[in-house]
Amino acid sequence: MNLKEKYLYHQIHPLKLFTDIGAAFGSLVLLWRHQLAVALVVMLAPPLLVSFLLMRSADLEPYRQSPFGKLVSR
Repeated sequence: MNLKEKYLYHQIHPLKLFTDIGAAFGSLVLLWRHQLAVALVVMLAPPLLVSFLLMRSADLEPYRQSPFGKLVSR
């Protein structure tokens, strides 16, 4: 699997989805409290870190073969 495919299929990994949703809600609370700098760190750092780790070390082939993976590949 090349880098382009890893970039595509890591986006449907449950850990990535959970991290994106959690970071969104966490940063929303911080933005509501007017803590912009901390909200930006919470919004950007965890998803970037999880993306890097998934693309580097996760086996994304099962996600490629899944029905959702086939839909994403179009």
